Parts: sequence; C-alpha cells; structure tokens
Amino acid sequence: MSDGVPSIVDLNEQVISTLGAVRGLLGEGVVSSASLAPELAPVRVDPSTIQEVILHLVTNALKSAPSVNNLLLETDNVRIEREEAYGELGLTLGEYVRLTISDIGIAPNSVNGLPPHCSNGLFLAPVYAFAKRNGGTATIRYGPRRGIVLCLYLPRALPPP
Repeated sequence: MSDGVPSIVDLNEQVISTLGAVRGLLGEGVVSSASLAPELAPVRVDPSTIQEVILHLVTNALKSAPSVNNLLLETDNVRIEREEAYGELGLTLGEYVRLTISDIGIAPNSVNGLPPHCSNGLFLAPVYAFAKRNGGTATIRYGPRRGIVLCLYLPRALPPP
C-alpha cells in the first residue's frame, strides 16, 4: 500500500467515494450498504491509502465468507476508556474512529477462529501495518454462521490549536 502524505480526512467521504469500486468487486446477488455516523470525527491519514485499505478489507471479507450476500460498511466514533479495552485492542485510551466491514453470509468452518485461508492472520498484515503507522489497529472477529467482522480503528484527528 502506498504511503502518501497524511492529511485530515472525513472517513465517511472516503467510504462513499470507494463504494463504486466496492460494488465492482461484488458478485451477483451481493448487496452492499453503508451506515455512516452523521457526526464522524476526522482522521489524519493519506486519502489514497485509506481507499486502498477499504478495498483490501472488502476483498478479504468476500474471500473469507464466499457465501456473503450482504456486505455492510459502518463508521462510528468510539471512546476507549477502560484498561481492558486497551489490552484487547492494544490502543491507548482516547477517541477513535472505527470503520467496520461485516457480512451476514454463512461462513465456512474456521481454523483457530479464523477463516481457513487466513488462519495465520497474514491477510490483515497490510491493513494492520497501515493502522499502526497511523496510531490505530485492525481487528477481526469470525465464526461459523456469524460471518466476518473486520474493524479498523484510527485516532480521531485533533483540531488545529
């Protein structure tokens, strides 16, 4: 993934501008939808790289659960306040913006809780590296008959002083 110059961006705008490409990746019978937080905080990232990350997450969600029939992209503001959340996510306490990509397809059997083709977690490596470079993280939740949930957490950009 390219590493351009970070700037303050609206993640909702990035999701919207990427939806056309996302729909081009989807097979017949797969529906995509977006649920975007109306007052989403801005983030500081390279705009072209965040679009690559969104496409990478969508591609991996589709590969992880081939029977996906409904792909949902969501954004929301989250506050990491508890130490246990810090330990689980590896984030410092504070304000973040979360992009979640999930499906409601019937997933194949998993290996160690991950889809068979990515049981070593390497499919998220570029996304995870991007998130870490930008002060965030990436996570995956997966289970048979639950589908896959991929989350990207990025720190909220603070307004200029």
